[in-house]
Amino acid sequence: MSKWLITSLWLDLLHESEMKVGTLQPGYRLNVYPLLCTKEASLGVSTRAIPVQEQLRFLADFAAQIATAPDGSAIRITVK
Repeated sequence: MSKWLITSLWLDLLHESEMKVGTLQPGYRLNVYPLLCTKEASLGVSTRAIPVQEQLRFLADFAAQIATAPDGSAIRITVK
């Protein structure tokens, strides 16, 4: 995926989320689900503002779980 396309996707998501939840407050990050690195994201994503620590924990946990998975692997995400 080109850098231009990734930038365009993020700008579109930021614009949509700003319309939905307003400007992100300090200490919050934009959570995108399903993650943009998944095939399912092509069907659409939802966004919401979450505390930065929650976002970092989620992304760190996700990265650790898929660290050894080969590209193109099927993964299952369970939200608790």
